[in-house]
Amino acid sequence: PANTQELNMVDFYNPIENDGLYYLTFKFCLLNANGDISEVLWESQAVPPGKHIQKITMSRGLPAGKYSAVVHVQPYRMSDETPTNNANLKTTLIVK
Repeated sequence: PANTQELNMVDFYNPIENDGLYYLTFKFCLLNANGDISEVLWESQAVPPGKHIQKITMSRGLPAGKYSAVVHVQPYRMSDETPTNNANLKTTLIVK
């Protein structure tokens, strides 16, 4: 809903196949007109393999509208906690 910080319809998941290999962190960000990150709305702690995050609290609520956004996924090796390749998943956030 507009102007609320709670999102209850998400599923940030670290697949069980990563067991013994990687923790994942997730960052949910708004993009500006140039496609660059303009604001971080939420960031996770390390998520172990097989675990989900299905409810988040953003740093602020947003007015109704469509927003260009990205979910940044960063894996970390469990053995030494070093970051590996990462991914940016572009999406549209629709606030009603």
